[in-house]
Amino acid sequence: MSPVKMDNASVFALLIKDNAAVIAPVKTDNASVFALLIKHNAAVIA
Repeated sequence: MSPVKMDNASVFALLIKDNAAVIAPVKTDNASVFALLIKHNAAVIA
């Protein structure tokens, strides 16, 4: 991801798009999915 400053909505949209293929095969509840997204991308977002 670029270092460009974006609003939260844009960041989440990119996270979801970027990880859709990874998440899709695994059936999990929404809370688990968001936890995985945040953990997986924490270094990128920071």
